[in-house]
Amino acid sequence: TRRSYCEHLSELHHRVRSIRTNRTHVRTISNAQEDSCVIHKHDGELNLLEQAKKVLLTPDPIQKVAITLETQKRWKVGDLSLDLAKKVQPPDTPSRPDKPICVPPKQMKSAKQLNVPLPTYLLHSLAHIELNAIDMVWDMLLRYSDCRMPREFFDDFVDVAADEARHFSLLNEAMSTVGFTYGDIMSHDSLWKNAERTKHDLKARIAVMQLVQEARALDAQERLMVRVSSQGSKPFAELVKLICNEEVDHVRKGVRWYEFLCKREGVDPVTTFHKLVRECSESKKFPPPFNTKARDDAGLFGPYYIPLSEMET
Repeated sequence: TRRSYCEHLSELHHRVRSIRTNRTHVRTISNAQEDSCVIHKHDGELNLLEQAKKVLLTPDPIQKVAITLETQKRWKVGDLSLDLAKKVQPPDTPSRPDKPICVPPKQMKSAKQLNVPLPTYLLHSLAHIELNAIDMVWDMLLRYSDCRMPREFFDDFVDVAADEARHFSLLNEAMSTVGFTYGDIMSHDSLWKNAERTKHDLKARIAVMQLVQEARALDAQERLMVRVSSQGSKPFAELVKLICNEEVDHVRKGVRWYEFLCKREGVDPVTTFHKLVRECSESKKFPPPFNTKARDDAGLFGPYYIPLSEMET
């Protein structure tokens, strides 16, 4: 017999907590770190950047997740070098599986039109976002590896990539309890467009990905939980809550490194953020409600986003 949602989610919840790496809160970056970039290379060791490219060239989602988690593990124990003197060119776009079928957002069908339960439809949408997020992080580490960033930058975002990989696995396993898997439901093809718009500037990439897209995910938490639990799937709602709570740390890390770059370039972070959103983000205006507590916890305070809820498109 199929186990209940609650039993399955309890097992998933316990497992993800047992494999999560210890996170640390934002640390102060010393002046020495701001002006230097750590380059490590030892004979015979794999390069972190080569592993990043391997992830991007892997089409199978399960393998992509496995390589990401293995890379994080090896990075943490020092089995991977960071050779920034050797440029590793990222692919134009990540390799993708044959399924799901991806269409423009306006061509997306609803759960009702596809005859799919709403909670499953929403979990599949989240899994699609998480899979793209894995690639966006590795693309960022690879594409901007010549930006003289401290080793801590790589530490933080290797952990973010691993979080996204675990989130994808949890969502895929949750869908499997009701007979679905990633790829069974159509998805939209717009997620990578923001990555393409920010190819020219690391600061813009972090602003759009972590300070806009991931922050908007925090805002959507309560609405998603209500929509999922209203269909009788409270365990799925708990999974959404777990994932969204962990995304706070991603926004926090985004704020940390975005402000680091602004300080290094001598620009005001808030006004620069507004400019970058107008130039690089698909969405130019962000209506409330906002998850103010989560945003505050991440260090993304009102002056960053309140003007964007009022400005004209």
